[in-house]
Amino acid sequence: MTGSRAAADDVSQEAFLAAWRFAPSFRGGSARAWLLRITRNAVHRSRRRRVGEPSHQEPLDELAITAGWGDRAQSPDFERALESRELLGRALSSLQTSDQEILTLIELEGMTLAEGASMLELEIPALKSRLHRARLRLLAAVRELTS
Repeated sequence: MTGSRAAADDVSQEAFLAAWRFAPSFRGGSARAWLLRITRNAVHRSRRRRVGEPSHQEPLDELAITAGWGDRAQSPDFERALESRELLGRALSSLQTSDQEILTLIELEGMTLAEGASMLELEIPALKSRLHRARLRLLAAVRELTS
């Protein structure tokens, strides 16, 4: 959701420092949800600071080596997977922040609907509705990019 690996590293560092600083105020419950909320806030702060800066996306083929593809990165299967990931990444980055956020939490992070609703401070039916609309917009964005 940050657009580049360097920005993600910065946001991660900011989030972990905030978690350490606010650890005494943690009231129990899901530590994962608490940390993700801190991270979400750090992403939003980072985006507000970067308004007007040019957008830069890390090439996914560079990330493939660190993702465990290794020597398989030269195979035709990898090339197809990479093209699909690049297409999906471009489509996802073309969506509004709220759509990116909900798709990232539920589809990529694997949060349950209850966890996602808590994280985004929504009721579960509202989350389901927004998730459905975000999926439709993502599908439309993919179709637009492939036409």
